[in-house]
Amino acid sequence: MNEILFTNVTKIISTLLSKPELQKNMTKETVLRHDLGIDSLLTMDLILLLEEEMNVMIPANMLTAENLRTVGGICSILNGLL
Repeated sequence: MNEILFTNVTKIISTLLSKPELQKNMTKETVLRHDLGIDSLLTMDLILLLEEEMNVMIPANMLTAENLRTVGGICSILNGLL
């Protein structure tokens, strides 16, 4: 996995949650819902923010529960689009 991509994704997530201190503790295995408290509404906000910040359009068929479960899953989606 691209470390620059991972760093950008964790920064976007910590910015969304207004908790910059979370960025240094996230790993690819960090679970969005259980570890970070990101619910379905925040997940949609995160997707929109990722699309805007990374200048990509994430196809709906890639937005599966499995792909959106962890930070690493989100990075995998974006890695395939960049």
